[in-house]
Amino acid sequence: MYCKLRDCDLSKFVFGDTVKCCEVVLSLALNQKGSVNGLVYVFDLEGFSLAHIAQMPLLSVKKLVTFLQEGLPLQLKQFHYINAGSRLDAFMMLIRPFTKQELFKMTHIHTDYLKTLYNFIPRECMPKEVGGLDESADVLLERVKAMVVDNADFIQEQEERVIDESLRPQKSTKFNHLFGVEGTFKKLELD
Repeated sequence: MYCKLRDCDLSKFVFGDTVKCCEVVLSLALNQKGSVNGLVYVFDLEGFSLAHIAQMPLLSVKKLVTFLQEGLPLQLKQFHYINAGSRLDAFMMLIRPFTKQELFKMTHIHTDYLKTLYNFIPRECMPKEVGGLDESADVLLERVKAMVVDNADFIQEQEERVIDESLRPQKSTKFNHLFGVEGTFKKLELD
């Protein structure tokens, strides 16, 4: 899945909307093609700046990383970053505290992507703008937009399948009385 900000205007960037867009497209792809043998993301960071990173709410980033590691309904294979520069280092430092080592192991940063990216991904799968053999990113974007419009009912149905957290049972107030203190002890010192 190739991802790139189309409009890098910082005043228009909303992290939650960007994540939601990717989630909708992934959901549609899963619905139409079924579970595949893994997912490869290619993030083109051209135009993406440190200011964009600063606008990402830390809790939202943590939830996204947790979803990618624990909740994604298919296996992640690789993450590729192109046109990254030093701003990717800042993003990696942001997510490091709550990211499993396995996720970092599948991350590839391409400083000269024309030489290295296509050792991992067939050129046929990438748009022309980044040296691929598929159609241009504009044509592919129009195809994705049409897919979203054609599947508006499915998307709405998926949105309605959200868990109603108000129905979730609260933690028992008797728990502490029955079993002692809730939680774990990593280190216990006795005098």
